Amino acid sequence: MTDEIPITKNTFQPDQNGIEIGLVHTPIPFRSHPQPPITLFNPKRRVLHRCCSRIAASGLPGADLAVEYLYGKYTRNLSSRTVRQSGRVVLSFLRFLYNDGASVYTLTRQNISAFVEYEQGRGLKIQSVIG
Repeated sequence: MTDEIPITKNTFQPDQNGIEIGLVHTPIPFRSHPQPPITLFNPKRRVLHRCCSRIAASGLPGADLAVEYLYGKYTRNLSSRTVRQSGRVVLSFLRFLYNDGASVYTLTRQNISAFVEYEQGRGLKIQSVIG
């Protein structure tokens, strides 16, 4: 992105008959050197922001707790892939609870075991579900 820097030059302003009567400052369009794009977040922060925004935009009950959980993973300096995978699992878990008629606030052991069975039914191993 470039910014225009107003630079003026002195020119004579012609009157109705074309006779130049006085000096006028006319802006010359001048573009500075192109600036590299500014990245506001490092890659790990971008992953965190995207996961948290997806969870918050879902509007599911318990999304605020899930966002806090992901921020905790970020502050413990875990890798961006760990944060991304945790975000996916948490969002999947919140959707499962919502479809099951429960929420994080009314969570029981039966809900957790049903989620594990659901994930295993999809072909995931127990370690993948726990992770």
